[in-house]
Amino acid sequence: GMAEGARAAPDGYTLVLAPAGNLTVNPLLFSNLTFDTYKDLTPVTDLADVPNVLVVNPSVPAKTFQDLIAYAKANPGKLNFASPGAGSGAHLAGELLKLDTGVDIIHVPYKGLAPAVNDLLGGNTQMMFAGISTVIQYVKTGKLVALAIASPKRSPQLPDVPTVAESGIPGFDVTSWYGIVTRAGTPPAIVHKIQRDMAAALQQEDVRAKLAGLGLEPVGNTPEAFDAMIKSETKKWGDIVRKANIKVE
Repeated sequence: GMAEGARAAPDGYTLVLAPAGNLTVNPLLFSNLTFDTYKDLTPVTDLADVPNVLVVNPSVPAKTFQDLIAYAKANPGKLNFASPGAGSGAHLAGELLKLDTGVDIIHVPYKGLAPAVNDLLGGNTQMMFAGISTVIQYVKTGKLVALAIASPKRSPQLPDVPTVAESGIPGFDVTSWYGIVTRAGTPPAIVHKIQRDMAAALQQEDVRAKLAGLGLEPVGNTPEAFDAMIKSETKKWGDIVRKANIKVE
């Protein structure tokens, strides 16, 4: 989909819905992309943010984030954290946690989100960072325990769960998002009109309610703000990729 958008006519009629990793991490991990993410695509707007939550299997003897870190430090190499695959947001979040706390936890990559969550539910892995909408049903039924929100502020869906920053790691932020980009060279006037129209749509109550039900927080920022956001996130995750020596075969 990204490749098709990068080859489209620069007229604003082809838009690409891109998850955060496609615009910030993939260019760092994959050398065989058929397009240049930064030269062939132009940012339009951050459509919506997706708060992530750190969840554990109930078998883990931790009721709080601090409990988990203390247990991990006392049992190096014993805890595994699941992700949908190497280089995914969940993987990078786990690596960031390791770097910020010094814990020794083992990454277990899966071929997709569903098998990762299934093995977490089954106790084959012990912890995972995931979008709230993905795991909230299991949190509410007690099949998983939510320890901390990985975004800067608490989630309305889990208001009693503190953030990682509140729990002792200032500045910890692993917020997923979905952005809109279009072909580079599209006239700025067209790009800005699309952004304005999308921002207006995101203010409609029915749209906001629908997104909230999916665990999404509407944004609709300007192309300039979204461009700066992409550059900042790319630098942040690029540092993590290098420090953690993350490679994708």
